[in-house]
Amino acid sequence: DALPILRRTWGVRSPLELEQYCKRFGGEEYLVDGLIPRRTLGLAVGDSGLGKSPLFYQAAVCVAAGVPFLGRPVRQGRVLYLDFENGQAQTLRLLQGFKRYLRLNEQQLADLENKLLVWHYGNGVKDLDSSRLEMIRAFKPDWAIIDSLASYNPEIEEKNTHASRASKQ
Repeated sequence: DALPILRRTWGVRSPLELEQYCKRFGGEEYLVDGLIPRRTLGLAVGDSGLGKSPLFYQAAVCVAAGVPFLGRPVRQGRVLYLDFENGQAQTLRLLQGFKRYLRLNEQQLADLENKLLVWHYGNGVKDLDSSRLEMIRAFKPDWAIIDSLASYNPEIEEKNTHASRASKQ
């Protein structure tokens, strides 16, 4: 029977097995209700200057502080933001602005300090691929944001195989 091999090798599931898997691993859980599911890979694509970075910084602050994002409930969690585009001063201004705009209380500010880590390109890392993986392994974030993917890996937009390979790292 080929079914055990298919299950073991490729992780195929029957509808009932899929239902059980989703119940066990939270297949319906979201970091941001209805927008950002847990345990998934997502991409935000758009021209430069549209506001993707501020949007994701605000979402990161909301998830880390446990406050609604754009009116949607969040599941509070740890966020690692790997920033390949924005300068540190620019990021600081964004974060300060979001703290004021969201009117974070003392507990939410403390949560933000403990649950949001930001890394910027050029922070002295020599082996970026292994360092990125080590950061993710060490912090164990609920959400890792790479901004921008093209700045992190310029080949990633050239072919689907490059994107697929990078997502498996």
